[in-house]
Amino acid sequence: MKRVSRARGLLLLALCVALAGCSTSKTVPDVAGQTQAAASSTIVGAGLVVGTIAQVYSDTVAMGLVVSQTPAAGTSVKSGSAVDLVVSQGPQPVTVPNVAGMTQAVASAVLVGAGLTVGTITQAYSATVATGLVISQTPASGSSASAGAAVDLVLSRGPQPVTVAVPNVAGMNQATATTVLVGAGLVVGTITQDYSASVAVGSVISQTPTAGALVSPGAAVNLVVSKGVQPVIVPDVLGMTQSEAGTALTNALLALGAVTRLYSPTIPTGEVMEEHPAAGTSVAPGTAVDLGISKGPEFVLVPNVVGLTQTAAGTALSNALLSLGAVTQLYSATVPVGQVMQENPAAGASVAPGTAVDLGVSKGP
Repeated sequence: MKRVSRARGLLLLALCVALAGCSTSKTVPDVAGQTQAAASSTIVGAGLVVGTIAQVYSDTVAMGLVVSQTPAAGTSVKSGSAVDLVVSQGPQPVTVPNVAGMTQAVASAVLVGAGLTVGTITQAYSATVATGLVISQTPASGSSASAGAAVDLVLSRGPQPVTVAVPNVAGMNQATATTVLVGAGLVVGTITQDYSASVAVGSVISQTPTAGALVSPGAAVNLVVSKGVQPVIVPDVLGMTQSEAGTALTNALLALGAVTRLYSPTIPTGEVMEEHPAAGTSVAPGTAVDLGISKGPEFVLVPNVVGLTQTAAGTALSNALLSLGAVTQLYSATVPVGQVMQENPAAGASVAPGTAVDLGVSKGP
């Protein structure tokens, strides 16, 4: 029997050695700062097992991460030993104190002292809470909140008045006027828009009821909001003289802009042939309208056709945008028959396009 037991012991010892040793020591890994899942994986991978999991609040270690371990990292332990973990629950929650009935300053100090912050401050009428004191809070007192959480306060404006004086919101932009009216215990009624030469776009031109009127709390105040200066239409001044066009533009609340002189074979000299912006365009009052004024046809120079044949002279005149006028046959002892002796208007004269040039053509001695 002793021999059998001894043989069994030797067999077990051999198995332990083959399986990395029953009494082989392991070094405890450092899992601090790891998630619980990652720490468990690291411990098992080191030939150990996860022991007890405890949770504690921590201001320095994020929720779900390992705060500490037992045995400590680096400790030499037997294979399969348990490593206990302490996991963070994050910062310890704060119990919200009761600040109802306190002034805003005192309530703020109490909240900050409790590790919280002051959130939104609003006001409301109260028949029971004196002006300036806290009526209510959110979150409510006694509830748990994370450290640094904001607590919103509602401060008393005192008893609701029987009547409210309508504030003057003329000249304010619509958003500011709304804030002022709501702050006075009123509401914004109908919003209409109108043109104004003196009130900026988006600002209040007038209000109903008027400023200073006594109304019931919650009454509606209607606003007329400016949409800026009313545009004007550019009049049609084509065909007018410059003086007439200037008067028409002034009467339309516009200004005379740049005046350019342009040639035109069809528009009489001195009449408007172009306007910019064009007639019918909607523009702001005072806009300058530029005009193009006709200075009549562009003049051309009469070419010198003396010495040319009548046919050649006619071609030269046509190329110069002129026409052949009356042709008179004249005797000449020096100019060959068929050549031009005279032209009227004379060569070099400045004339309108299409002007007829009369010729005197030699018929010989």
